[in-house]
Amino acid sequence: MYCYTIACNLQCVLRELIMWTDISSEHPIFIKTVAKLTKKDLPKNIVEELKKLNEMFEELNKHAKEQLAGMQHMMMHPALWVHMNQIKTLLNEFGRRNRIFMNLLKEMMHYGKEDKVWQTLLSHIEEEQTYMDRLFHTLYMQL
Repeated sequence: MYCYTIACNLQCVLRELIMWTDISSEHPIFIKTVAKLTKKDLPKNIVEELKKLNEMFEELNKHAKEQLAGMQHMMMHPALWVHMNQIKTLLNEFGRRNRIFMNLLKEMMHYGKEDKVWQTLLSHIEEEQTYMDRLFHTLYMQL
């Protein structure tokens, strides 16, 4: 992590989750596009997994947006505990989906080993996903 992150309120945590799930949903599309443009012959199962990951992160993004919209209408103290538990569930789910993506990134690094641009792209995405994982773990521990 680049700095210590403090969960100052639940809406802040959800906004972080919305931003990073949006980025995470775009990574698989970007990887598929670059693979096609650089003539990487990724196996069909990897291409399918990238599509599935895109959909999984989009779905999580949608749930986070719904949670944020629901929170903006209910600010009673007892309801905050319900929202906090739901947010913790979303953060756990991000971690689960992120681990799947990280494993796939490692597998894709075996393709185009001689292509420095490809390797740099995958390494950059891996660093971002690792950052997200640490960020959400830190935020989770504060809830």
